Amino acid sequence: EEALGLAAAAAAAERDQGLAFLINNTANYRAQSRAAAALVRERRRVGRVQHVQCCMHSALLWLFDDPSNEGWTRSTGRMSGNGFGWGQLSHLLAFVFHVGGLCPTHAFAHTTLSERSGADLSVAAVITCSNGASIALSGSAAVPGNAHEAAGGQLGKYVSARFFGDEGMAVYEGYDQQPDSGRLQLSGPRSGRSPPSLPHLSPS
Repeated sequence: EEALGLAAAAAAAERDQGLAFLINNTANYRAQSRAAAALVRERRRVGRVQHVQCCMHSALLWLFDDPSNEGWTRSTGRMSGNGFGWGQLSHLLAFVFHVGGLCPTHAFAHTTLSERSGADLSVAAVITCSNGASIALSGSAAVPGNAHEAAGGQLGKYVSARFFGDEGMAVYEGYDQQPDSGRLQLSGPRSGRSPPSLPHLSPS
């Protein structure tokens, strides 16, 4: 309810006063995200989005499993918790809602909490949207290593978003520190039409 209220207030401020309410979801404004949104939301190349499978897995135990990182692990104000879901998955979900043109209505989630810090380390969720689409979400900070070291952990941050529509499928996924792994792919409809040639993109 709070998020919907903020969205309504932001829309009114833009409409009535020409003001903008800015949120730090800068990935949505990258060229890669604009290309994905143009395909899925604007040009509807996969038809009506029916399901999304998305995940973000990062090497961030050093941050969320350490109780001294209070800003990332402790709840403040009206927050009901804190951790990976609060600090990281908000970016992935913003991308999914932006690209798919989806509006969430209900969610069921389970979190695995750190015994040391109390922060959520892993999250699984099922989200339903106003158009009847479903979203299966997975997130975890438990990739071994440190995401901010040169090696980026043993595997590095992995991001995936798969949009399934009634006329095709769009896939955007890869490892953050391996730009060559990032690719935006579009599969054609059941008629067998060949997918278009798309740029080789990094998900970061």
